[in-house]
Amino acid sequence: MIELKFPSIVADMSNADYHGNTPGFSSSQLKVLANQTPAHFRAKYIDGHKDAVSEETQANFDTGSGIHTLALEPEKFHSEFAVMPKFDRRTKQGKADHAAWMDDHGDKTPLTPAQYGTAKASAEALRQMPSLKGVLERTHMVENSLFWVDRETGIQLKCRPDLLSPALACFDVKSTKDASPGEFDRSVYNFGYHFSAAMYLDGITQVTGEPLSHFVFLCVEKTAPYCTAAYALDEDAMALGRKQYRRALETLAECQAKDAWPGYAEQITPISLPAWAFRKAA
Repeated sequence: MIELKFPSIVADMSNADYHGNTPGFSSSQLKVLANQTPAHFRAKYIDGHKDAVSEETQANFDTGSGIHTLALEPEKFHSEFAVMPKFDRRTKQGKADHAAWMDDHGDKTPLTPAQYGTAKASAEALRQMPSLKGVLERTHMVENSLFWVDRETGIQLKCRPDLLSPALACFDVKSTKDASPGEFDRSVYNFGYHFSAAMYLDGITQVTGEPLSHFVFLCVEKTAPYCTAAYALDEDAMALGRKQYRRALETLAECQAKDAWPGYAEQITPISLPAWAFRKAA
């Protein structure tokens, strides 16, 4: 575990070190307390039982990471990613060639030619956005890791903003299937982006000592014509996100104090059918 001062801002920390070798809880971890139970949180982040990740989910994650790097830190792309040739892993030779390639590039994230093409086109579209071009021309911090202690609970927290421009805004790059307002607001809710945004802004304010109130999503679609959009999270969404992450922190503090990590209710609870089932049967 890397030793850190709290509060602090650390530049040039690898993503792997941030997620695996530093103290503090992230917003993604706290969302488990908000959306599941303390028992799920303990299993994942204290006892270390990780969920299996499907190949499709991992591929989407890797493509998104490639888009981030090519858009914000293109000079680092070839040191962190490698474009993998096609291998016919149905054959013995194909399996052997794939294994040999992985051995040679094991320290990099592999992308298929299709993933690389998507990442390159999406990143280029992002870099043409006036919202991003203007920030990249100013003083900014890319993928810096922030660490602080929550003043109310004493819990160590951390965040890793995609792009931070002091006194301006925190920017978050999102690759998506549909960047239209009517669809992206659903993504904000479904994935808890408002939860993370509130925690990020509070953490940035505490670490830097400078109030920051603007959180902007820089969205890009992953298919042609690679349309982009910039959205600023409004006060109502931010207030709900803050309420939810503060509640999750209070739950975590209580569980730590009592060393009790409950799951679902133990008593017999009445249950019915979803509302849509009754509408369908009518």
